[in-house]
Amino acid sequence: MKSAKDAPKRKSDIYTHTVNFYLQHSKDISEKKEQNIKKIQDAREITFDFSEDIERSIEVGKKVIIISPEEQTTLIEGLTGCGYTVFFFDPANIAQVVGSIGALRVSTKSTKQDEEQSNEAIQADQLIWFDAPEAFAQRKGIYDPAKLGVEETLARLKAQSGTHSFLRKIKYDRSLCQYENRHQEICARCAEVCPSGSITKNLRKNSLEIQQADCIGCGRCVAVCPTGALDYAAMPRSLFQDICALYEENIVLLLPDSINLDNLSIPLPENVLPLVIEHDEFLDEQHFLTLVQTTGNPVILYTETVSELTENIVRLINDIFAKVYQQQAVFLCRDEAALNQAFEQLAPLQHCLYRPEEKGAGKRDAVSRRLAHIVGENDFGAVESGPYLHYGKVEVKGEQCTVCAGCVNVCRAGALTVNRERTALLCTPSLCTGCGYCTLICPEKNCLQLVRDRLSLAPEYFSQNVLAEDELFRCIECGAGFAPAKSVKKVRTIMQPLFKDDAVKIKTLSCCPDCKAKIMLEATEGHLSKI
Repeated sequence: MKSAKDAPKRKSDIYTHTVNFYLQHSKDISEKKEQNIKKIQDAREITFDFSEDIERSIEVGKKVIIISPEEQTTLIEGLTGCGYTVFFFDPANIAQVVGSIGALRVSTKSTKQDEEQSNEAIQADQLIWFDAPEAFAQRKGIYDPAKLGVEETLARLKAQSGTHSFLRKIKYDRSLCQYENRHQEICARCAEVCPSGSITKNLRKNSLEIQQADCIGCGRCVAVCPTGALDYAAMPRSLFQDICALYEENIVLLLPDSINLDNLSIPLPENVLPLVIEHDEFLDEQHFLTLVQTTGNPVILYTETVSELTENIVRLINDIFAKVYQQQAVFLCRDEAALNQAFEQLAPLQHCLYRPEEKGAGKRDAVSRRLAHIVGENDFGAVESGPYLHYGKVEVKGEQCTVCAGCVNVCRAGALTVNRERTALLCTPSLCTGCGYCTLICPEKNCLQLVRDRLSLAPEYFSQNVLAEDELFRCIECGAGFAPAKSVKKVRTIMQPLFKDDAVKIKTLSCCPDCKAKIMLEATEGHLSKI
């Protein structure tokens, strides 16, 4: 695993290897090569200046937990002799293991006598776990002697003791997260695709926990996140857009730094310029669209291993471009033969050029604007977006909606809004992530319906549509409009039987908040004067 201390040298090596690879294989003329080397250099400099993979460190002490179905007397004595404090547990008694290296917490199962009490977690710095579950295979500070052997396990454990440095790989904005503080789980895709187990669900708090020390920086969580709550710290979206601007008019060949460029011997056609990135799995539809629409050319991703998530993203982009332009936008290549074939099929996409300023814009909003530009005023049908990417559309059934705005308050993607002047519920379908939380929160049964995993390529999909509209109810005292008429009517229907013959309370049901308070105060004063 690459350490935080190696990061500056690694970035320098990426630059050197990229330049050498380009000079050796490109068919560009000398003058063009000079210009392109300057682009590679500029990209390297702004990456150094604006990447946010900040180095952090934690102290790893000498508390160790051993989890094994058999006694490990020799191992315990050896560790104790080296100054370690050792705890021992049978795996059958383990309820949960959370935290990361330097701050691991092991909870045990309750016995019948104390089953209603939650056992206090034992804290330790590292774990030795015989036959550990696969989910913990890549967690730092957790070692499986059944796979590593006892000697290697002890060597790794001792090497990690002391100060442990790591890079922050992922940025997390809780306010955009579809899992955070929801009463019902509607999204935890990042935890599902995380191969290292560094993203976990805190079921008690209904929040996500990201253990940066365990993160391997693959970026899958960034690509699958529908709202942009997660971003890749080594190359945030704003930085990626700046790098794309440097490659204007070039055909970008994306290469993860896991590719050994010395082993890649293939001629680069004119105008093809390599862009080496730390990982390729953080790339999502926004990244690919930004590259294609900034350069006006297709983009090529050469990678030896392709996840189903990346395939889903590339397929969605290519399905859209096939319908609109009858061309391919992203070439996904796993070997040199596929790379050669992609070079032969390259064709400009100048008609999709679009270079907006997106800094500060959310992920779904940025993608929506880019797709709206591609679609223009035409209707090109629709494409399917699943299984990892989810685009949806909210519809209102009949006249049930009271425009209460409950759905608006929980829509973190900003797809649902309310126009208070028109007393109207509005929806921008292209912003909808298909989470369905609006349908769960709606007080009207079967009022909201969700169309999932279908991205329409029609102009109205990218603009605000009126889902429901009502007249504004005016206060019977002052005449000021204060709420949708249907909402007021519903509240009156529910509350009036409860108020029975109390004329004052019944009257307040048709009053604005100010007049309601005034009427209740006057009634109270009148009642007190009679006492």
